Amino acid sequence: MGPPSPAQLAYMLAHADESRRAEFLWGSLVPLFFAGVAFGLRFVARKVGGVKLGMEDWLIVVGMFFTTAGVVALVVAAHYGLGRHVVFVKDKRGFAISCLFRYVLYPLSVCFIKLSILAFYCRVFPMRWLKHTALALGTFIVAATLTKVMGDIFQCLPVDSAWNPTPNKKCINFVSLVIVSGVLNIVTDFIILALPVPVLWRLKVTRVKKWELIGVFLAGCLVCVISVVRLPIVQKLKSNDPSWDLFGPLTISAVESCAAIIAACIPTYRPLFENLRQWLNVRKASRGQNENARISTPEGSSSLDVEEKRDSSSEAWPSASTSTRTLDGETSREHFYV
Repeated sequence: MGPPSPAQLAYMLAHADESRRAEFLWGSLVPLFFAGVAFGLRFVARKVGGVKLGMEDWLIVVGMFFTTAGVVALVVAAHYGLGRHVVFVKDKRGFAISCLFRYVLYPLSVCFIKLSILAFYCRVFPMRWLKHTALALGTFIVAATLTKVMGDIFQCLPVDSAWNPTPNKKCINFVSLVIVSGVLNIVTDFIILALPVPVLWRLKVTRVKKWELIGVFLAGCLVCVISVVRLPIVQKLKSNDPSWDLFGPLTISAVESCAAIIAACIPTYRPLFENLRQWLNVRKASRGQNENARISTPEGSSSLDVEEKRDSSSEAWPSASTSTRTLDGETSREHFYV
């Protein structure tokens, strides 16, 4: 990044009223709201299902904390000028520091969300090969995250040269770091997405239920799509008008983190879906009884007796009770969506 050219400076001054702050706030706060709802429903489902909190739940708590802190950092950056042209940024130190915090918080949030998903896999699927794969992948994700965080903090030396004019400062190619990190992020997204599919496909359930289960786990497809879309946008980090051009990369990063929270929470909602199904069945049965009560015989005899038959095909989720199945020669205790 360097100072804007005379032509760019003239354009900025001619468009002094332009601002992306409203779009930025909507693009960050609305996804955070939905992520917060999904996060809250996760713990409601745990309570309803009587499931003790596990490692995956504590990891998602940390991921939600970093996601929220990242959006707060963006709100602070907007206060200092994010969403306006750089010539109108009055406090460059405050703007640079708030953006630096956002750079650091984004990989941390994604890291803990992915670790939460891997821990959930280890809890639900006890196969040895899957646990070893999850452990190796989690170790790689932590190493890649630490590398990215260190690169974010020390992209220039001294660190305060980002907001203080410093002669002879040394900087890395930050855009290249972000692109490499983004590619690794996409690769690990797809691996995490595909990891449980072979196990789910081998379950002895109907084909419809099998696809329903796989569909729930594939909710993370949205996160993969956002990660792919984000990659070309982050090239705008190299700009002579950073406060204006960072709108796209920082906003889509916030959306990605929030979508990851939602995708990580959906597979835990089984108790909520079960309660909803039972409530709908009760309402349906109650409505049928009320209708039958109004039907009488011509001689005034008792109402028609209607036998209610439970439709076993309406069971869209595997039972939460433990059962034993053999997968890859190993005994597996199934606790799906708990």
